[in-house]
Amino acid sequence: MTFQLSKNGRLAMAPDFLPLCLVQVIDVQPGEGLEIQTVVPSDKKFISYYRGRSYAENGSVYYDTINSGGYWRLKFYYGMAYQPVRVYIFSDFLVNIPDWGFFIYKNREIVWHSNCLPLKIQDYSKIPGTVLSYPVACPGGIAQFTSVGNNTEHWDRWFVWAAGVNQSGTYSIGAALFSQFNASGPPVPGSYSLPLTTYIETAVYDQYYRQALGY
Repeated sequence: MTFQLSKNGRLAMAPDFLPLCLVQVIDVQPGEGLEIQTVVPSDKKFISYYRGRSYAENGSVYYDTINSGGYWRLKFYYGMAYQPVRVYIFSDFLVNIPDWGFFIYKNREIVWHSNCLPLKIQDYSKIPGTVLSYPVACPGGIAQFTSVGNNTEHWDRWFVWAAGVNQSGTYSIGAALFSQFNASGPPVPGSYSLPLTTYIETAVYDQYYRQALGY
């Protein structure tokens, strides 16, 4: 016998089946090549999403995840325009365990508690539009590479996935131009695009992350 939580007739939580939870929120000021160590040990699961915190025309950000020094780290690169970003980091270990509340145990150890904010991934194919009334975040990754022009001159362009505040004060998600390079000669063969498959809605995390993480 053990505790199980079901939702809509499906198993949602049990000692052997737990979602990743929010373990860190990092507000990053622009800085080319900036490297930040997270709280996630290198042997733990790691996933992150980000969004811009203010509007910047042609603002775009790309970051690598690096497993170094016993922890996961983030290294940031900026494209057409700088903008501050917020990164939401999820993992499978616990932070800010409360003195009392709701707990799930496995082998006499706490594996879940009432301060946890679980990762709730949304399917991008079902998003109601690219302009939204609520904040969203996306993974930090490459979206597209294109090379266009003629036999004497061409442009190589890299796009990244971006989410954040738009000029009208609402929120948007999609691909943003990261960098472009004008070169002589014919276009480079092998243009490609990578689909955006997931995103997260961030209002709950923005409202409650300080209580959940003990900030």
